[in-house]
Amino acid sequence: MKTDEEKRERWKLYSREYYRKNKEKVDATKISYRKIQSPAVALVKEARKRAKKRGVPCTITVDDIVLPKKCPILKIKLVVGRGKKQHGSYSLDRIVPELGYVVGNIIVMSDLANTMKNAANKEMLLRFCKNAPKIYGDCR
Repeated sequence: MKTDEEKRERWKLYSREYYRKNKEKVDATKISYRKIQSPAVALVKEARKRAKKRGVPCTITVDDIVLPKKCPILKIKLVVGRGKKQHGSYSLDRIVPELGYVVGNIIVMSDLANTMKNAANKEMLLRFCKNAPKIYGDCR
């Protein structure tokens, strides 16, 4: 029976040898993986999945995505979520949902702003904006 240390050493040797024989293939995979980690690539990839599920068009490409540094709605810093969404994670919104993910109908905002927008209708959002200062005071 081999010990864990022997198994690890064997795996290291196998990995090195595999890399030596398949360097180009492994490096191409690494480059491809890094591209997928780009926020714009990830947003388009996820938009295509949602569009197919909802039966709406998705004609956008990575070049159509403009990544702001701050959320245009909440003015909070946008960040790349590593593994799970955060309030400041990039989120792609359809301005008019029925039109789908097409140029001129998308905006990148924070996940928090998109969630708030999706949870309320237009009238509720306007009521919130009107009444929040009365309750919470002037926030300036």
